[in-house]
Amino acid sequence: MSEFSNGEVVRLKSGGPSMTITYIEDTPNPEDIFTPGIPFRVTIFCQWFDSKDALQTAFFYPENLLKV
Repeated sequence: MSEFSNGEVVRLKSGGPSMTITYIEDTPNPEDIFTPGIPFRVTIFCQWFDSKDALQTAFFYPENLLKV
């Protein structure tokens, strides 16, 4: 389970715009599916507005995000 939740504002650890978490998904990771204790990979979907006010969407892994 992720330490993040829907609606939270985050940003990449490397910087960038503030983003809103819109969806968190635990998806099977083919590389980890046979590793005991690590059957799923958390993916966090985020949305934000760029400098031209266009809505952007992307997904990230929790270890790359910081709460704002």
